[in-house]
Amino acid sequence: MPETVRAHLRHLRLEGKSPVTIYHRERTLARLAAALSVPLTDATADMLYEWRAALDVAGPTIAGYVSHVREFYEWAVSRNYVSQNPADGLPVPPVPRRLPRPISEDDLTAAMQCASGRVRVWLVLAAWVGMRAKEIALLRAESIRLREAEPHILITLETTKGTIEHRVPVCPSAAAELAAAGLPSEGLAFRRADGAPLRPWLVSKLCNEHLHD
Repeated sequence: MPETVRAHLRHLRLEGKSPVTIYHRERTLARLAAALSVPLTDATADMLYEWRAALDVAGPTIAGYVSHVREFYEWAVSRNYVSQNPADGLPVPPVPRRLPRPISEDDLTAAMQCASGRVRVWLVLAAWVGMRAKEIALLRAESIRLREAEPHILITLETTKGTIEHRVPVCPSAAAELAAAGLPSEGLAFRRADGAPLRPWLVSKLCNEHLHD
């Protein structure tokens, strides 16, 4: 890894960027470095334009790649690694704003009837509590407050996508599901089969596979 990239990723960590953001920034810069014939800090605007023209992926993915590259070079300018941002002006296709396509009540009921174990609990947390995959993967047992006057789940700073802790009310049916799930009394509510912490992408992947099946 080039020293400039290493320093940039360290800067992102110091800014408190999420591990997912840092990972995707690193992978994008690695792909860019592999496509260029010169070090990243020697790239010209024309070189980056040709790199952009060669991208054969969907529009939103292109927008994501270009955003990562622009931000890297903006940081490089601020640290005097380069004199100007060669990624300025890279064209990107418009990212369409799509309407949400929530699952129907009948399909959700069918999916719940077929689900078992942790996937069933995850679907409950997603559908009736409104939790994201990251919030489910990092949920701690201590944050599940079912015995209080108003049962709720505490979404902590460590688990949320944003920067504000908040409480999410738990309806009686969801509370009953959680109580019957046999979750641990402390520590992470869910783990991988080998005991390691879950990654958000795994929660999303297993739920989506179940829903499609």
